[in-house]
Amino acid sequence: MLTRILLVIVSVVYIILLILKFTKKGGAKIEGFVQTVQGILWAVIAFDNWSASSIVLKIAYLLLVVLSLASGIREFCKGNPA
Repeated sequence: MLTRILLVIVSVVYIILLILKFTKKGGAKIEGFVQTVQGILWAVIAFDNWSASSIVLKIAYLLLVVLSLASGIREFCKGNPA
């Protein structure tokens, strides 16, 4: 039940960020947030379906989570020149 509530909350945040991204032509910071929230969304979905998933699906979930989070971190780093 808790994972379903988290899934709804993260999905709403994701949709809001997508709307902000397309309406305000958000920069790297918004894109980084979108990718990071997408990674969290995949993690919640993976956690919810972990016991009923095959090994191939578990690997796919892990890859999606890692790639989304890595992309979000890359966008944050690209948006903040040091």
